[in-house]
Amino acid sequence: MWICRSASLVAFIAALFGAGALAAVAPPIETPGRIESVTVHSEWVSVTRVASVELTAGLHEVRFTNLPVTIEPASIRADAGGRAVVTRVAYEEREDVSAYETGLSEKVRALEDARRQMAILDERLLVLAKEEGLLDAIAERTAQRSAEQVGSGRLDLDEITRVSKYLAEQHAALLERRRTVTAEKQALQQSIDRLTAERVEYESAGPPLLRSAVLNLSIDEVSDPTIPLRLTYLASGVKSRVSYNVRTDPSLAQASLEFEVEVEQATGEDWRDVSFAFSTHPIVDPTAPPALRPGVIEPASSEGSSLALRQPVEEGTLLSGRASLARLVGQGGRVVSRGSLGSPPFTLYRFGQSATIPSGAGHGQRLRLNTFSVRPEFRYVAVPVISNSAFLRGTIENTSRVHWLPGPVSVFLGSEYVGETTMPYVAPGSRVEIFFGTDHRVAAQRTQVSNRTRSTGLLGDGRETLVEYRIRITNATGQAMPVEVWDRAPMSRDDRITVSTTGFSPGLSRDEEFRLRQRSEGLLRWDIDLPASGRESIISYTLVVAHKAGVEVPVIPD
Repeated sequence: MWICRSASLVAFIAALFGAGALAAVAPPIETPGRIESVTVHSEWVSVTRVASVELTAGLHEVRFTNLPVTIEPASIRADAGGRAVVTRVAYEEREDVSAYETGLSEKVRALEDARRQMAILDERLLVLAKEEGLLDAIAERTAQRSAEQVGSGRLDLDEITRVSKYLAEQHAALLERRRTVTAEKQALQQSIDRLTAERVEYESAGPPLLRSAVLNLSIDEVSDPTIPLRLTYLASGVKSRVSYNVRTDPSLAQASLEFEVEVEQATGEDWRDVSFAFSTHPIVDPTAPPALRPGVIEPASSEGSSLALRQPVEEGTLLSGRASLARLVGQGGRVVSRGSLGSPPFTLYRFGQSATIPSGAGHGQRLRLNTFSVRPEFRYVAVPVISNSAFLRGTIENTSRVHWLPGPVSVFLGSEYVGETTMPYVAPGSRVEIFFGTDHRVAAQRTQVSNRTRSTGLLGDGRETLVEYRIRITNATGQAMPVEVWDRAPMSRDDRITVSTTGFSPGLSRDEEFRLRQRSEGLLRWDIDLPASGRESIISYTLVVAHKAGVEVPVIPD
């Protein structure tokens, strides 16, 4: 593709084909076309404009005008639907001198009008000054005549009072008129300053650029003079992000997942009633592969590490696992099974109706790409060491063919907004966990039933502390519901201290992930079916901490 700036197409054809070819070239046709569709990528947008033109056999030039300021000229492509041959596509920028001179004339005229209005206000102030002078002269003449009357004995006090009152009223009216005119002058001066600055800025900027795509067409035979033209190009200045709404009714019988994309664009052209699509395919440089950066492995620390498989125990403390427990209820969405592995494939999502997204609106336009009817598998998660309330969790399966992309999720329980969490990438066939907040109708209370220390006679006259815990779970929802109950046991990093748990009633969960990973972190989990009758469910177990005599062990909290 050629890029020319203010080039003469006529001169080009004359040089290429000779002067005789000019007779076959029709006058240029200009059209802005119509934006038919846009496809938004991460930071770019692919725009398609269409136009229909009436052409005869021969050579023709068609200009698509008003291209956006953020256009990428090298991306421009065009076709004529097979009814004509596009022999050349060029990008052209030229100064719009006519529009510039018209705009400058309007600014000069507005500034001159404002200055004429200022002159009128100055004249009004001069008139007011003369009126004030006249009133002052009348007051002076009245005072002089009153003095003469005092000597002659003919002083009329009523007349003096009337005149004084009249002069005072006239002075007050003149003062108010002066204040009004002065305020008008101040406001007008601000307008003059603004218009002057706008004119200076306009003159400094110079004529605006007209951006056009110039198409040269060749037509041998014309069976239908209407030629469909299609122009595509890339433009920058686009931001987009995926988001979701998850809504479930209070009975937990049904739920919906709304898949949306929010788009904000400042390309310089408005998209009105266009076909909209959102693509995860990146716009990359085709001339080179992406750069590969070195990878770094760092030791795990108390802040965690991407390579750490378990949460480290904090230095100098016996108890651990609280941070892990907090993650159970504070985490965003978590994929618990996968129908396919890997990261999201490149996917195109189409909006089901026409979209209108103006340029430079200052806020994003949210478009709903799809709404999925889902049936979450609900269960409560109780962590009584952190909170007595239970957390409602729904496990949702992606039964559609659509890949759910990472993004924020607004969670609603009935009409009540619960909060925001995060959706990970969820492939079709995968399942994701979403929390719906706390439900105070389900409560779990953890108490320390007993705490006693005895001598074991082992480990050189050692000591053994036995702590018995009991967890009560109550259900006031009126319906049966499974619940996960989590607790944590201390972990020892000192050979002189051993920690064990025993007497579990009921037994610990048989969940595979819990047994393989979380149990080794000192976490405890029970899976219980809460009855709908409201009868309490009880969990109990005993913690045993054994240590040598003389080893100081911190107090085990409730």
